[in-house]
Amino acid sequence: MVWFATDELISSTKLVRNFGSVLDKLKNKEISKVWVLKNNNLEWVFLSRETYDKLIEYIEDFEDLLLVKERLENDNWTRISYEEMAKKHNIDLNNL
Repeated sequence: MVWFATDELISSTKLVRNFGSVLDKLKNKEISKVWVLKNNNLEWVFLSRETYDKLIEYIEDFEDLLLVKERLENDNWTRISYEEMAKKHNIDLNNL
């Protein structure tokens, strides 16, 4: 699996010299991310705001799925009614 295209790779020195141009490419969606190399090692990734927002949304959705999975695995399937829950916690449903 290729995680980046060659036009998305840039050295930290070149990034400093061409920062505005790189931001324009991200803004204009010519690229969706920039991998920054320092001493030939991938050190940072710059993402467009749109790409970042999608990534965060995917992470949150995945965390929700993990929570559902955990709850289903640990569920004893015992259920009580709304009225029973209110009574258990001394809540008068007529005053809501």
